[in-house]
Amino acid sequence: MTKEARGRLVVTITNNGPQINEATRRQIFQPNFTTKKGGLSFGLGLGLSIVQRLVQQYNGSIAVKSDEHKTTFRIRLPIEEEYGKA
Repeated sequence: MTKEARGRLVVTITNNGPQINEATRRQIFQPNFTTKKGGLSFGLGLGLSIVQRLVQQYNGSIAVKSDEHKTTFRIRLPIEEEYGKA
């Protein structure tokens, strides 16, 4: 879902997967952090750190909330008039 709020574009991504515990949420944007272990389901732990860096380069923010029902990532990016409205 996307919407405009106070001069910012807000993108919300939600899924109903398992809850992300607090210890993992504190590390989720750190480079090389992964919960995957070997085998065919390996992860390098770079995806969310790259996303966070890109969002911050555009003066935005990204946050994650998770409970037993859903996990939500919320990205906020400034809307600049010279680029037009989203």
